[in-house]
Parts: sequence; C-alpha cells; structure tokens
Amino acid sequence: MWAVGKLPRVPSAIGDGTVDVRGLTAADAKSIATWRHPPELATYDFLADDLDALALSSDLFRSITSDGELVGYVCLGAQARVPGLEPSERYDDIGWGLRPDLVGRGLSGTVLSAAIDRLKAEGSATAPELRIVVLDWNLRSLSAAERPGFSRAGTHRAPEGLFVVMTRPWSLPSGA
Repeated sequence: MWAVGKLPRVPSAIGDGTVDVRGLTAADAKSIATWRHPPELATYDFLADDLDALALSSDLFRSITSDGELVGYVCLGAQARVPGLEPSERYDDIGWGLRPDLVGRGLSGTVLSAAIDRLKAEGSATAPELRIVVLDWNLRSLSAAERPGFSRAGTHRAPEGLFVVMTRPWSLPSGA
C-alpha cells in the first residue's frame, strides 16, 4: 500500500523548505515515540510501548519531512481511528501529528494538505472520503483540519474525551 520512492515528491511550502511524505523508518518511529508535548497536549504523546506498535504498523504510518528533517507523521486506517469509532466503507480514516516544537506555528494545515496530496498520488484511497477526528477542545487542530477542506460532520465520545468528526472528499473541486 505504501510505495516508497515510487512517485515524485509532492512539495508544499513550509517555512523555507518543502514538505515530503515518505515511508516510516525505524529511526523515525523511535524519534516519534520519544516526542513529548506540553502537559495540556500530553494526550498526543506516544508511550514507550508504542514504539513496537509504530514499527509493526509502518505500512500504516508515513514520515513527514522538511529539508530531510522529521517534522511529523501521518497515519491511515485503523491506526487513525479512536476507540469505538467504527470503520466505514465510505471513509478512509486519517490522522496526523506534528513534532512538539513545531506545534502552534500554523504549519499543521500545510503538513496535512501535503500528506493528503501524497497519499492520493500513491493511490492510497480505498473509499470516496477522508475522515479525521479531533478532540473538541483542540481549537488549533480543528482549524488546521479545516484548511485542507475538512468540515464538521458530528461528534464521537471516546475514553480520551469528545471528538469532532470531520470529513472531506479525497478530491476537492477546483477552487475549494
């Protein structure tokens, strides 16, 4: 499902560099598993035990880099789904994370857009639409998901809290 180096890079401006989406390496997984967010965002931290899950799920995770430096990740499928959210033939579930020192700089929308463009170019779409869930109190991430065209479609309660369910077609109409 995740071909590495098969297609040309899909760049998007981020700071002075570009965003590239590539296969998750063992080093990337190890780095991501050690990222620590400020206390109010700690729910997004991977636990030490998650390193094995990241490595075993490398076909579901992609690294997001800028100028060759790891800046985030994107995941597709079961790894992007929160507990209790049922899979659907209508949606491909997607999730993303940004390196903690980059959070709050307005980069998430660009990073998410670039990841979606790359996944689409690779043929990762198995459903007509994408679905993303964001904790309802995380206004920055809600705004970031709206920039590449996600719109609010409902809510879902999970052990971590109330999530806003957002959807968008894989392909947006011109000018959207």
